[in-house]
Amino acid sequence: MIHAVESTALAALISEKGRVDDIIKLNRYIKLNNSGAMNVEKDEVLKRYLDANGVVKAWPGKAQNRLVILEYLASKFKPGKQYSEQEINLILMKYLDDYVTRRRDLIEYHFLTRTDDGRFYWVNQQKQKNAD
Repeated sequence: MIHAVESTALAALISEKGRVDDIIKLNRYIKLNNSGAMNVEKDEVLKRYLDANGVVKAWPGKAQNRLVILEYLASKFKPGKQYSEQEINLILMKYLDDYVTRRRDLIEYHFLTRTDDGRFYWVNQQKQKNAD
């Protein structure tokens, strides 16, 4: 299960992007996920937004649904492996058209981490561990 994101990370996201509504929805998502009630809802979201091949048909409007899809996309990367930006793009291209924005979302919501210069990316194993 995903556990609450540290308040410092939330504060950084709020000040950096001004996405207060998304942060509130993220906290709601975390609480639902920790309660166990989210698993059925996750399956419904995946069915709604993915085609039979696992490709994203449309990007969700609701923040909670976007996080479910981002978590799905993050699952396509192997924990412990470092990826170049090009490798990240090639993997994401298999699942959606707007891979650049979604790569940035994966970083912003801490599903992936990268070096300061953006040369290498990897799965945020703390987030992965919390999702189990």
